[in-house]
Order: sequence, then C-alpha cells, then structure tokens
Amino acid sequence: MNETKRKYARFILKDCLKVKKDQPLMITGYTHVEDFMKLLEEEAKTMGLTDIYLKVEDKEKQRELLLSDEENLENHICFNRSIWEEYAKKDAAFAHIVSLIPHLMDDVNPKKLSKLNTKLQKQISLYRERQNKGEIPWCIFAVPNEPWAKELFHEENAFEKLWDTIFKICGIYEEDPGKFWDKKLEEIERKTNVLNEMQIEKLHYTNDLGTDLTIYLPEDYVWASAKDGEFIANMPTEEIFTSPQRDKTEGIVYSTKPLLYNGVFIDHFHLTFQEGKVVSIEAENGKEMLEEMIKMDENAPYLGECALVDYDSPISNSRIVFEETLLDENASCHLAIGESFSECIKNGKTMSKEELFEKGLNQSLIHVDFMVGDATMKIVATTKKGEEITIMEEGNLII
Repeated sequence: MNETKRKYARFILKDCLKVKKDQPLMITGYTHVEDFMKLLEEEAKTMGLTDIYLKVEDKEKQRELLLSDEENLENHICFNRSIWEEYAKKDAAFAHIVSLIPHLMDDVNPKKLSKLNTKLQKQISLYRERQNKGEIPWCIFAVPNEPWAKELFHEENAFEKLWDTIFKICGIYEEDPGKFWDKKLEEIERKTNVLNEMQIEKLHYTNDLGTDLTIYLPEDYVWASAKDGEFIANMPTEEIFTSPQRDKTEGIVYSTKPLLYNGVFIDHFHLTFQEGKVVSIEAENGKEMLEEMIKMDENAPYLGECALVDYDSPISNSRIVFEETLLDENASCHLAIGESFSECIKNGKTMSKEELFEKGLNQSLIHVDFMVGDATMKIVATTKKGEEITIMEEGNLII
C-alpha cells in the first residue's frame, strides 16, 4: 500500500495540480495526516520543487482553544493562515488535504466557530480571489485517518479499507490515473457542452422528499467542469456546475446527505428560498450551525452554485456516506450557499467582484456545498424560448 500512496501523491502533483519545476508549493493538512503531507513533499522534491511549505494544523489543540475563554483566536498560531497570502502572491500551487475527525467539534459553541471562520476567511482574501479566478492551481483531496475509518466501517481493518476505497474512486489502481481521468472528463465535457447549447432560463428540481425548487440562471451563464481548467481542483470530481442568478431562486429543497461544517454535524434539513434568499431553515441536527452559517455576511443566504451529478456515480454506488463534503458532493447533485464562481459567466474571470455581482453572481465570504440529489431527483430545464426539457430523471442526467 505504501507504493500506492506514493502513486496517489504523484498523481495529485503531476496530473491534478500540474506543478512545474521550481514552482512554490503549499501543502495544508492536519497532524493526523502529517505522514502523507511529508510523502507529498518528498515527491514534490523529486519533481524539482524546492520552496515547499507544510501548513500543519492541530485540530485537537484548536478544539481546546475554542472551548477556552481566549480571545482573538484568529491570531493564534494554531489558526493563523496569513502564510496562505504569502504563497498566493508567489503563484504557488496549493495541495489541500481533507480528513474528517468525527464529532471533534460537537461540544463547541456554533457561534464561536462561525465568528472565527469569518475572520479566517478575511485573512485569506487574496488567496480566495486568486483561487476563484483560476490564477493559482489548487486541489482538494482526501486522506484517511483512523477515527474516520472506524466511524465508516466498524472493522478491524477499517483504515486500510478506507484507503482502498479512496484509491478506487480516484482511479489510482489504473495503470495511468492521469489518462483515466482525461477520458472520464471528456464525457463530462460532452454533457457540459450540451447544457451550454440549451440556452436555459431556469431549472425546476423535484424529488420524493418534497424538494420543489426553481433556480434561474443569469444572462451569459456558463456550465463548467474540471475539464475546463488547467488543473483539477477536486479529486475526485463528477460534477457539472454553474452559478445561478442571485435573487431568483424560489421554493424548498431537502438535503439528502449529512453536512459537516466547521466540524459540526448537520443532517435532515431543508431550506426555503424566496427571491433567492434562504428565509426558513429546519433541521433535525445542527440547526444552530446552519443559522450561523447564513449570518456569515449579508450575501451568505443566497446560492452561489448548482451542480449536477449522476446518482449512478462511482461514489454513490459505493453506498458509503463519507460525511466529508468533497466525497459526498460527488455522489449527489448539490447546491452551495455563498460565493459564486467567476468562471460560470462569460468573461467572468476578467471581472471585478462588483461587476460579477452586477451580472447576478453572488459574492460572499463562504461557499458551503450541501447535497440534494437522490434516486428520485428530476430536473426540468426551461429554455429562453419556453421549451421544457427534462435533463435529469431518477437521479441521472439524460442528455
């Protein structure tokens, strides 16, 4: 398995980030995946990279601080992310590891978590701006840890099983994972082109849970996928996505998978939208965290993304709910409240935030995906000519 881990590391650097010799590299992760961070560093050095910074965060220590009375936590070394800005200025590549620690933040005050997250997002404003415009390569990918593996599998060999699962869904067992993803993304691009040719005015989502949601798209919208960029930002990736018209979403939408936000478990929730804005929230678990999330700033209650993913996808077919958004969002159609994507409107990457907002794309400090797709999802697109076209039936795209 060690050699397969090394192959995974090379794939992330070479095929996802497409790092260049002498390019600065920042690797972010947590203490419980530090071994893999060092493996990435080793592989990067063999590729000619010398300026490599490992930003290792201690999640247990962060929890202790959040439970304390200490103020200005954003300046504490355990949280401070100002180094992100320095590497963003240097055109660095960013390798972001996600690795869930189950229930770690269950006893932390959601308001305190939300307040801290707001300050941390402001700390990395340049990074976020350059990331959104595609000016710096970045990739988010998953690495297992023991508690997460045991939470999912309840087996003695759970850790190895989670590694094996991630290798499978990322194509690492293929002879050449890069070529495997090239072929896969070609088919996703075909569907993306079909959607872009439709000239869609609005999308109507329905399913058996009670979702009945209408989302309007802005003028000059663009559907996009991982095929469009010079790097792959999410690994794995199954989605075709765009950004909706900020103030024209109406109806109700039900979640279909749990959401982990700031380490807080949110599940069985639904949101009601009027004139684009979340006006009502109900949740069996994590309602307070959801409420704090949409208070992040004045634009947090509006949608920034709608993404289409086949229910019959490799991650969905594994029948595993990973409780990690990176993986779960690629098993399900999803939406995101908060920040939109500049690439999802014609010439958007050359526009300022003010210009994007004027075009109808939301601007916010947050971007939080939540899963809404299932085996009963139906989506009907209405074109600008008034034609109704069913683009998704029983959870799968039919275009």
